[in-house]
Amino acid sequence: MGSTRDFLVTAMSDAMLPLFKVTLEDVLLETLNDRKVPTRTDFQELRDVVNRMRGQTSSAQNAATRADKQLAALEARVAVLEARLVALEEPAAAAPAARKKATTKKATAKKATAKKATAKKATAKKATAKKATAKKNG
Repeated sequence: MGSTRDFLVTAMSDAMLPLFKVTLEDVLLETLNDRKVPTRTDFQELRDVVNRMRGQTSSAQNAATRADKQLAALEARVAVLEARLVALEEPAAAAPAARKKATTKKATAKKATAKKATAKKATAKKATAKKATAKKNG
């Protein structure tokens, strides 16, 4: 009877094994979900997300480095162009000053010429006045 009983128990346990297995899996999964214990799939997904972010971050860093180099090159070009502009403006600024000086010199020369002419006229009048005085006296 012991072997019949063992046979029946074994047959019954074999028949019920799939039911217990499903139930046991459900219990384990519920426990893992309730406790929020990460699974292997969760770790793989997290690793994939981190790898994608690492790739995007390195791409963004490379782009920022390239942009920084281009900005430095553009700043250098702007500095050169500003220096050229200043160099071009200096002679232009000096030209009106030179014109003013020339105009001032011309005006001064005209004034001097006018003074000389006035002085000559005055000298001529004095000479005429002396001659007239000498004729009267003489």
